[in-house]
Amino acid sequence: MSRNLFSVTRAIFLMVWGVAFLIGLLHAPVLADPPVIDVWYGLDQSFGFIGNPQKWVNILGNVTDPDGIQSLVYSLNGEPDSTLSLGPDDRRLADPGDFNIDLDIDTLNDGANTVIITATDMLNNISQETVILAYAAGNVWPLPYTIDWETVTDIQDAAQPVDGKWEIENGAVRTTQIDYDRVLAVGDMSWRNYEITVPMTVNDLEPVGPLSGCCPGVGMITRWKGHTDDPVAGWQPKSGWKPSGGDAWYIFGLDVLRLSGSNLSYTMNLGQTYMWKLRVETPFPQQGGFYSLKVWPQGQPEPTEWVMTRQRPASDEPNGSLIFVAHHTDITIGDVLIEPIYSTTVSDDFNSCALNTSLWTIEDPLNDGSIMVNGTQVLLSVPEGEEHNVWGTTPSNFVNNTLRIMQPTNNTDFEVEAKYESGVDQSFQQQGILIQQDGNDLIRIELTYSGGLTSVFVAWFDDGIATLLPTVSVAPAATEPHYLRVKRVGDEFTVWHSLDGSSWSATHVNFSFDLVVSSVGVFAGNSENGGESPAHTAVVDYFFNNASPIDPEDGDSFLPPEIVPIDDQIAVEGVLETVTVIATDPNDDPILLASSNLPSFVSFADNGDGTGALTLDPQVGDAGIYPGVVITATDPCGLADADTFTITVETVSSALDDLNSGIRSDLVRSWPNPFNPQTNITFELRRSGRVRLEVYDLLGRRIVVLLDESRPAGIGSVVWDGRDQQGSSVASAVYVVRLETADGVKTQKLMLAR
Repeated sequence: MSRNLFSVTRAIFLMVWGVAFLIGLLHAPVLADPPVIDVWYGLDQSFGFIGNPQKWVNILGNVTDPDGIQSLVYSLNGEPDSTLSLGPDDRRLADPGDFNIDLDIDTLNDGANTVIITATDMLNNISQETVILAYAAGNVWPLPYTIDWETVTDIQDAAQPVDGKWEIENGAVRTTQIDYDRVLAVGDMSWRNYEITVPMTVNDLEPVGPLSGCCPGVGMITRWKGHTDDPVAGWQPKSGWKPSGGDAWYIFGLDVLRLSGSNLSYTMNLGQTYMWKLRVETPFPQQGGFYSLKVWPQGQPEPTEWVMTRQRPASDEPNGSLIFVAHHTDITIGDVLIEPIYSTTVSDDFNSCALNTSLWTIEDPLNDGSIMVNGTQVLLSVPEGEEHNVWGTTPSNFVNNTLRIMQPTNNTDFEVEAKYESGVDQSFQQQGILIQQDGNDLIRIELTYSGGLTSVFVAWFDDGIATLLPTVSVAPAATEPHYLRVKRVGDEFTVWHSLDGSSWSATHVNFSFDLVVSSVGVFAGNSENGGESPAHTAVVDYFFNNASPIDPEDGDSFLPPEIVPIDDQIAVEGVLETVTVIATDPNDDPILLASSNLPSFVSFADNGDGTGALTLDPQVGDAGIYPGVVITATDPCGLADADTFTITVETVSSALDDLNSGIRSDLVRSWPNPFNPQTNITFELRRSGRVRLEVYDLLGRRIVVLLDESRPAGIGSVVWDGRDQQGSSVASAVYVVRLETADGVKTQKLMLAR
């Protein structure tokens, strides 16, 4: 073949090959990138380890593809695929490609779960991401609860993002999207009464646009349990917000604070941090939540009063967590403090000599019980015979004849504890705690004697109909002391027992009873077992609200009252004389004065104010010596003091002989009496000697020493101007002048009437 022919042939071949190569390129499959799935909070996520703020856990993210997304689905633990909506949707999905997987916590395994997210683009390219979701069931978010964002690296370690992308920035948490409600949840669905204190800053508002909404704002919603289909149904993710508790907002444009629909004019500046304090509680039965709000610029003093309060109806959601909401705003949330609103139950260690009847109401339906406080305990005693029992199987036969003391409380979570320093050793002696809604709806928790042992018995009564729990034996009969503890969380109650107050055993755990609590207290009772009901005295050392116990318990020491010493008395036949008796009590307890071994011509009257009047009215023939006269002062604890003295009655002639011989002194008179501003106190000395003249009030407290010096025999006088030892004017009252000489003590009452 010639060179020219070869060249032509080679050229034709290359031309054909080139055309074929170009045609091949035109018909080759197009290789494009698959969708990109961005799971915002990582491929390993944890929920439930603190508690459950809502019914759902949310896996949030965004999917993108230049060719568009044909479908986005997910599967949980190998179940069939579920379709996901893509944003924007003018509600929970803000930007194109945003998604929110709302997983019902009841569908999750306790432990590891696998969520596979599958995205398909318009060219049928497919990509997947696998999220390992660790879930811990059964935990209750603690209360009180704090978040120090400086110490948090993963938001899910402190809170649960519900909507939107949040980031920790400069020791706070901030939204990175501005759109419809961006939501961050904190707390537990079981929370009932709590108070939130938090700084929040609105950095910016969403620019006006078709999806920007009319009224950007920032706020919180309480008693949250998760999104629903009410009032918005059929959306993925769910977009309804009812039921929920009260909400607190600031609304820009309207320039108002809003608390559960009630508005208050207020101006909030962009970029300025404001402190928010929101309280939710249900303090009264048969009512909804009561909400209180105050807002003030950070760095300024907290207002002393709530700026807004709101009572919600009885249909209000009774419990739930808290969510922070950024509505078309860019917000920063600072450190969070959430504190429980404790039960109003008041602790009492009965460290007094009388029952605090302003706190406790005595209920004694059979009018045969007795209650005594001895300084460290309250003793509730029921006699043998008729039953003092709480029992019923129908509303018509329900009775509560126990002897009890009850105090009002609010309908909230609580933990109460009672210590009993009495045992039970007969069928059926009873002592315990009552938790009550009304007369027919209550819980009975008691220590009782059963089968030779001390047992814990629990029953509740719904409209008088009893439901019993198994009786739990805890100690031999007659053992004491005993401690009972009851904790309420929502509608669940747990009972503990202890023999030493340190080591506790749960006897009845998490039993449920829907009770709107209005009062709590302790009781003593008995019931028959084939015979008469045995007598029983329940000795209660204390009843504590464990949120605010008394420490130290029984910290006050009780001392007996003291009688101002009564000197031996000298009386004269036919002469009436009155001696004032004064007693004081170191604990300011009331004092009962009584007398014994009085001669027939002597009477005694208790004035009821710590003083008494001893009246001597001897007649002719009563002359003589009467030893062993006793005046006793007793306080309600039974502590007492007594003073014993002798009364000598002289005849008129012997009294005159005494006067002539100078062995008697007398307090003659005070004039004027009553007086204002001064009185002249006159006395007579039959011989020279030291004289001490003092003024006391009726509590036995010395007001002033008017005279303390030697005086010659004869008549003396001192003016009292109604002032104390420091020169201050004393109040209008009855006072006692006390004259002390070598011959004895004489007293007289004075009345200052300003």
